Amino acid sequence: MNTSFSPFQYAIGAIALLSSIAAIFGGSYLDVARIGALAVLSLQVFVELRHRQNRFMTSPLFLLSAIGVVFFSVVQGIWGMSAQPDLATFVGSRAEGIILAFCMACQVFYLFASTEQRKDTAQKPRFPGQLVVLLILLTITVSSVDIALYSLNTSLFGKVHFVAPALISISLCVLLLDAPTRGRNFKLTVFFLGIAMLGGLVYVGEGKVVIFILVAVSLYTIRLFNFSFSRMVLASLVALLVFMAFVLTIQQTRWLVSVGPNPTSEMYSRNLMSKAVWRQTETGYCLGNVLKTHADEPFLADKQLFWVKGLVPRVLWPGKPNLSLGKEYAVDYCSKKPRHVGYHSSSITLLGQPIIHGGMIGLVFHAGFLLLGLAAIERFNANPAALPAAMIVALLPWLMDFDQDFAMYIANAVKFALVMALVFIPVAVIERRTLTALRASLAQRKSS
Repeated sequence: MNTSFSPFQYAIGAIALLSSIAAIFGGSYLDVARIGALAVLSLQVFVELRHRQNRFMTSPLFLLSAIGVVFFSVVQGIWGMSAQPDLATFVGSRAEGIILAFCMACQVFYLFASTEQRKDTAQKPRFPGQLVVLLILLTITVSSVDIALYSLNTSLFGKVHFVAPALISISLCVLLLDAPTRGRNFKLTVFFLGIAMLGGLVYVGEGKVVIFILVAVSLYTIRLFNFSFSRMVLASLVALLVFMAFVLTIQQTRWLVSVGPNPTSEMYSRNLMSKAVWRQTETGYCLGNVLKTHADEPFLADKQLFWVKGLVPRVLWPGKPNLSLGKEYAVDYCSKKPRHVGYHSSSITLLGQPIIHGGMIGLVFHAGFLLLGLAAIERFNANPAALPAAMIVALLPWLMDFDQDFAMYIANAVKFALVMALVFIPVAVIERRTLTALRASLAQRKSS
């Protein structure tokens, strides 16, 4: 294990800490904090690309921080003031400062958790052909059943659909894990299978999770194959084209209902601003109101397990309350009238619920708990060719989503990890047996 820090890493840690302090002070210091946070991300990427480590590409800590910095601070500093005047008060506010401080804490934890470098092991044996075929069939079957139930508009769809994104994500990641041991045709098969399966999720109404799975799988491919810079650029362009195709498809599918069959380019542009900028401006504004209302909330120990209820399956608790509180947040913290909420669901970010239940002390407590948990997960991210790393990538769409509330974040991480275990555990057993048989065969050859 390599635990030494390079001068660059010391500099990154120092800038992250200073940016965090500046963000908390707020005011004009927040402009400096934005620049510092962007410098931290850029330096970390530069250092890892230079040494061809690329660990940041599949790190929940790094990606969670990057999404927070880019979409809730840097982008807001550039375009956030073009939002509605009341929402634009988020830009430069205490809420933005707290988000930046949390993101810089993520970076510091990432620095310490990622000190263990990739371990060079013996060549990974390919999975048995039967396993690969079963994984492909599983992915196709899950997607087909999902689409069929959606098309039939049956009540079973909601009960079955929740496992589909998780099973598709883990199956694609395991197939990718085996791709370096196989030829070009297999790699193309996995590529087109992934496009088809994500297209199926778009068809049944998924949006954000499709984009996050695409991002996670694309970054994992680049890291796993250890692409050169030129190939990395080419792969990124391909991923960007696929990303844009999915975004346009999602927009077109939803607008057939909302604005008709012929949306203009101005509508597309405005919708892009709405999703990439103003949605986060509104979320930050809501978090600001949470701070105004609950920052001085007393920290009571009996209120700090509010998220545990999300871990109890609804089968065991038929009367389990709904964890999706977006409509309540819209009224309580986003200044929306109940009669105008409709289908709108608002967010208070990952940081809002701890403040509601325990004030600023509650935020520090739960942020620390979350960062320690993600740092523990990061320890399994050292070697991209290992099965646990593929599992982490499969979970990334839910682990890097900063726009969830805390209870939903924990519940989704645990729930989908358990769903993925249905694939992970059998594959791990088969991989171990295959590796044991390979070692026995090599030992026999040496002895003879």
